[in-house]
Amino acid sequence: MGKATKKTKIKIPVNLIRNIVIIIVLFGLGFWISLSILDRIIQAPNFKVRKVVVEQSLDFIQRTDFSYMVGKSIFEVDLPRLKQGLELRYPQLANLRVTRRFPNEIVIAAQKRDPFLQFEYNRRLITLDHNGYILFYDQLRNEKLPLVKGVKVSGPNLTLGYKLRSDNAFLAVEIFRALEAEPKLKGLIISTMDISNMSKVEVALNNGLLLYLSKDKMKEKMGMLAIVMQQPNFQPETIEYIDLRFNEPVLKAKPEVKSKVKGQRPKDKG
Repeated sequence: MGKATKKTKIKIPVNLIRNIVIIIVLFGLGFWISLSILDRIIQAPNFKVRKVVVEQSLDFIQRTDFSYMVGKSIFEVDLPRLKQGLELRYPQLANLRVTRRFPNEIVIAAQKRDPFLQFEYNRRLITLDHNGYILFYDQLRNEKLPLVKGVKVSGPNLTLGYKLRSDNAFLAVEIFRALEAEPKLKGLIISTMDISNMSKVEVALNNGLLLYLSKDKMKEKMGMLAIVMQQPNFQPETIEYIDLRFNEPVLKAKPEVKSKVKGQRPKDKG
């Protein structure tokens, strides 16, 4: 039988072990010192929040929402959480930005979504902005805003702060924008609109006129309306409706106006 193979023992130098231990201790000590310095910086009086600055246009935001932050370290303010909370509470905010302004201020900046129109859905009133974002669920009618009927909603949920998903609400917004964009129709305001039939949209104006529109060529239709209303003999109070769905506008006089015309006697000659 052969001789048993001897196992070779690996000897680690004592100096190497000592150096490793020293490095670990120094690293731990340095880490502890760094944490201590960082904690002192975080808790320093100069970095305590003294003020939350909110843009002047955002006057609907309650300043009491930020009272808990005053006196707190600026580094301890959870900006993403603060932003999320503001977006949920105030759907009127667009492009919200929440930032630190060193040494001791939190800055709230955003664009304001203004109410643009209301529409009826499931026996309640919903307010949208110019881009179709949902701002409020309203119980009462806001007479300063136009009312749109016949809106068809896509999906079961209507979430505040989110864009309305609708098959036909975009048409209402397009009509509003086309009217606003026509300089010769300044002063005209839409009171109500019915878009349940997109081939025959009914639009009631603040001067008593009723318009019939289709979903095509809205800019051209508003230009056509401007030409009609600029005619010297045009009197809106005598018109029952103006149909702008065709190449030429169709005007229908009110019944009482027609009867007066028919009952007039011819003027005497001579």
